[in-house]
Amino acid sequence: TTLTNVKLPGKNNLTCLAEYNGYLLVGTSSGEILRIENETKDIYNLSKILPGLTNKINFVNQIVKNSKESFYLFSKNNMFLCDIDQRKLIKIQTPKLSKVKRCLIDKSGILWAGTNGAGLIKIVPKQDPFISLSHKNHDLSFSSIRAIYVDEKNNLWVGGLRGLNLFKDYQHKSTPIIIPEFNNSVVYSIIQDDNNNEIFWIARGRAGLAKYNRETRSVKKIELNIFSNTAMSLVLLKGIKSENGDLFFGTNYGLLISIKGEEKFKLLSLDKIDGHKFIK
Repeated sequence: TTLTNVKLPGKNNLTCLAEYNGYLLVGTSSGEILRIENETKDIYNLSKILPGLTNKINFVNQIVKNSKESFYLFSKNNMFLCDIDQRKLIKIQTPKLSKVKRCLIDKSGILWAGTNGAGLIKIVPKQDPFISLSHKNHDLSFSSIRAIYVDEKNNLWVGGLRGLNLFKDYQHKSTPIIIPEFNNSVVYSIIQDDNNNEIFWIARGRAGLAKYNRETRSVKKIELNIFSNTAMSLVLLKGIKSENGDLFFGTNYGLLISIKGEEKFKLLSLDKIDGHKFIK
């Protein structure tokens, strides 16, 4: 089936972002997956080539890349393996998984799922029965998770509704360190800077975008200056870094893009996708 450019149906919100083989995947509240070309920003609907997608999935909570050929998809209660090249959608037999808001696969292949109210879930892929679940909470200072990131030192960063926690030896169940600079923030995204490993881009919802220096423990607020109308303000939500170093953040007005991680931004207007916004 040939992919065609698409407009979303009415009352459809955008729920998550992921990168897959050089383009962006965007999940929707109606169970669809959109593909956005990195260069042209053309938008296509993958429901055309994944049989049964919208019949099996009524809400895309999260997408996380598994390999060059496949990615995991979390709906409201279930987990699926999607293979675009083979055009397969496989339901993974798991205990009920609900409210998964963020996912990450670390270098050892373990999948970490952040939930809305149930803490952090560790998912260990196996051939049969494919996954097992273990220890939900690691003494986090919050239970509603919005961001997960593993840095180059193998530290696990977890952001949520009441700040930012850091595990310096997360694979051995270490006690988290609370980053006090973000105690009053909702942390939606954590992205390490390509030019300086000590710098992390932090998306903070209505509080905007900031850079955090873990060495000096300083916070720098980034001035976006997107709108001439001062009454209009961006709400910074889900963010990812592409393989070429570009940063993408979902907002209430569209996709905010930083080329190569510079402090210069452009906005891919939601007018191209029928005026719909990302949800938290």
